[in-house]
Amino acid sequence: MKGLKQKKAHLMEIQVNGGDIAKKVDYAYTRVSFTVARAGQNGYHHRTEMNKKIYKLGKAGQESHCAMTEFDRTEKDITPMGGFPHYGAVKEDYLLMKGCCTSRVALEDIKLKFIDTSSKFGHGRFQTTHEKARFYGRLKA
Repeated sequence: MKGLKQKKAHLMEIQVNGGDIAKKVDYAYTRVSFTVARAGQNGYHHRTEMNKKIYKLGKAGQESHCAMTEFDRTEKDITPMGGFPHYGAVKEDYLLMKGCCTSRVALEDIKLKFIDTSSKFGHGRFQTTHEKARFYGRLKA
């Protein structure tokens, strides 16, 4: 395809003057790289999450795995209706967090009032399937 950058390594042949064939082979062997050069940076700064405020920690199989809060006592799962886009349902432990908290405010105590579990596809209106069924009533005869 035209317009794409070349990601293949450029090879270069060099001549080492002097010495016998064994020395040339030994020198060339030390110059061989065992990793393939790749485009992009995947170092420490891309793997490490910093300055995040943790809202909730949920353990699988415990009461903390549901989306109930002190103010909203509706019994519902943490997974939104229809699942998370490109991920699906949350079945294991999870961490509910907010990014970019650069000050001491990140250390304050959190009071969660509501966790939105409406559908993330389109315009989600309902928090639970029970609420949706109660609103629409019986759909099939």
